[in-house]
Amino acid sequence: MALKHYVQYAYPGIFVSETTEEPIKSRKEKVPKKKGAYAYRFYSQEETKKKGEILCGRSKDFSGWYYFAGELLTLDDVKKKYAKEDTLIWNMENNHYEKVVHCGGQFLPFDKKDTMLIKEKQ
Repeated sequence: MALKHYVQYAYPGIFVSETTEEPIKSRKEKVPKKKGAYAYRFYSQEETKKKGEILCGRSKDFSGWYYFAGELLTLDDVKKKYAKEDTLIWNMENNHYEKVVHCGGQFLPFDKKDTMLIKEKQ
């Protein structure tokens, strides 16, 4: 059994974000920005080979998201800049989201484990 590491990239989608994954040797290696991607995160997975077939365990040990792009907003920022976004404001208040990232035409919860790499307004 071997522990494999992956990087997962997030892209704007129609209803939800689209993702792609690539294997990496270590979470410490430099992650290149992919065209169209707004963020990435790491995860791990146990893999074993049995009778010539590779069997994969559940994805685990997810890092926070690392954002290449977007605008980080607090609830007060959203109320000032996007006052007509009632659903967003309701979600932030009722789900206790302190911050969101506006990128790729969507608003995404910004977790304490997440990191903004650059501040690029879209």
